[in-house]
Amino acid sequence: MKSRKWLAVLSIAFFIFGCSSNGGESGAPDDPRTASWPADTITRQEESELETLHVSNVSAFLPGPAGVVVRVPKGCKATPISFFAGVTGAKSDRKLPEMVITPSGGRVAVQYGVVPKDQLPDLISNLNEIVSKAPDGSVQVVARPWIGFYRDGIVRPEIAELSNQKGDWSNREYALYGFEGMLIVSAQWSSGDSKAQTEAVATAEAIIQTVAPDADAKKVDLFPGAGEEANEPIPEGTEVAMLDGMIIEASTPNGTIKIEAGPLRKRSYTWEGATRSVIMVPRTGERWYGSKGLYYPGPGNHWEEHNGISRCVVEEGQQHFKSVSEAMKWLKEREWMPYVYNNSGLVVGWDKVLERQQLNVEVWKIMINGKPPKSLPGAMDDKIKIRMP
Repeated sequence: MKSRKWLAVLSIAFFIFGCSSNGGESGAPDDPRTASWPADTITRQEESELETLHVSNVSAFLPGPAGVVVRVPKGCKATPISFFAGVTGAKSDRKLPEMVITPSGGRVAVQYGVVPKDQLPDLISNLNEIVSKAPDGSVQVVARPWIGFYRDGIVRPEIAELSNQKGDWSNREYALYGFEGMLIVSAQWSSGDSKAQTEAVATAEAIIQTVAPDADAKKVDLFPGAGEEANEPIPEGTEVAMLDGMIIEASTPNGTIKIEAGPLRKRSYTWEGATRSVIMVPRTGERWYGSKGLYYPGPGNHWEEHNGISRCVVEEGQQHFKSVSEAMKWLKEREWMPYVYNNSGLVVGWDKVLERQQLNVEVWKIMINGKPPKSLPGAMDDKIKIRMP
């Protein structure tokens, strides 16, 4: 499970923490877990040729700063991008994520966030797997103790579509880890444009050596749940667990949580005396671990802090099974979440991950051959109170 999670993070997550300004000569001891990796070959940029840009961070999955300060070659500009459908900048305290554009049209995106110390070994393990399978010469150590890799190739069509790119694009991705963080820098250029490629790579390598949190950046929320202006009807075919106006109050081993549905995609969560809300995102396409429901991935620190929590990662949907025994096996395999459930198949669980400032909430409706069950072993009807609209 952790391996799948970190491979997903590597494709879209982020961070750097205290990066050395002198490339591979940082003075930090070599990491024995990566001692066999090739040496850093990142080119150090001349300071006189660089200028400062303040860029909104494309953050996802892990908490990170709303913006970063980077030093880039002169002539580069920052422009908003539309990686995520529904992103809006209508609120005065939010900014759209930005991409750095070079004079010849190369593009560089920065993704930057915190990695909890207890999960760093899994991250390093996944990076080692990538290194072991990479072609000769395609992997490098970047600014020790930061570890990076890059790959030249064609940008996947779905990425090109999301970022409004037309035609064939090539890319080079740098994924770096620090003692407490993750940084991904993605350089892109129109295939065959050598000047744009040179500029994009130079810009990416300058960013790697200079990126830092922007102390003046305000909180940012980049996904469709960013604000009320993003709230829309739930698309037909989405498998929800709650009706508009429905309220659930569940008493779990972690305490009591209240969940309110609506209007539309809005969900509100009340725990430990505070209420916070998000606008959920419908899952489209293939099922995500069985779900075609709603989710919110918790980008950045999007809530006002309460008891150490400033973000949420939440799920709601239906889980379909052919038998009660199959459903019970599914519940047992997910024992990391302390669920309570009733005889009609409503499942609720929540917990806190304080090192990420994160609230996790899951609401599921179990379906047996397309219908709610009449009874489930171990059900605790008294632990879940439901108020219908």
